[in-house]
Formats: sequence, structure tokens, C-alpha cells
Amino acid sequence: MNEIPKELLPKQVGEKIRALREAKKITQSAFARQLGISPAALYKIEAGQTDISISRLAQIAGLLHITPDQLLTSNANAPSALETAYAAMKKRVDNREEEISLLQTKLARLYEEVERKQSYFYRFE
Repeated sequence: MNEIPKELLPKQVGEKIRALREAKKITQSAFARQLGISPAALYKIEAGQTDISISRLAQIAGLLHITPDQLLTSNANAPSALETAYAAMKKRVDNREEEISLLQTKLARLYEEVERKQSYFYRFE
């Protein structure tokens, strides 16, 4: 049934689930309700006392806004691929906005220079 035996899951996985849930200020019963399981079943998952299906692990990760691999690795607080992509795009947008601002300043200076030169030439007409 595609379950990961509890013996293969480090106890830290359950601890991470609990820590991340608590950090988001979600009660055990509310989180269990979101998962469609009993609070007792969630307690066993968080305590590392039960096997967990891959789909359940993915569901838990999704509700915690992380990827399943982040639950299984040592750094669950590492940004997900989506968060990383968003941060990269935001940085590009910010850089573009800075470039646009610099170009607007240059354009304004050029416009002022053209105005000055035109007014200089118009004096001789």
C-alpha cells in the first residue's frame, strides 16, 4: 500500500511535523481534521509510532507548505522549489524595477539636455 515503515522513518520526521504544525499555530485536532484522520492517529504519526503512506506524507507536507523531501531531510525549513522560484523571480523583478528607475532618470536628463539645446538654438532664429 505504498507505506513507509516506521522503522525506516527517522523519529525526527514526526517531530518535524509536530514542530511545523505548532509553529503555524495549528492544533493537533484541527490538523487531524484537515488530514481526515483522528487526533490519535496524528499523535502516532508525530510520535513515530506508526507507518505512514507516501500519499499521507505528501498531504502533510502540502498542508505545512513544504515538500515531502523537506520532511525527510534534516532541514525542513529550507524553502520549497516554488518558494525558491518565487524568490528568484521577485529578485529579477526588483532588479528590473531598479533598471527602469535608472533609465527613467537618464531619460529625464537627456530630455532636459535636449530642451536646453533647443532653447539655445531658438535664441538665434
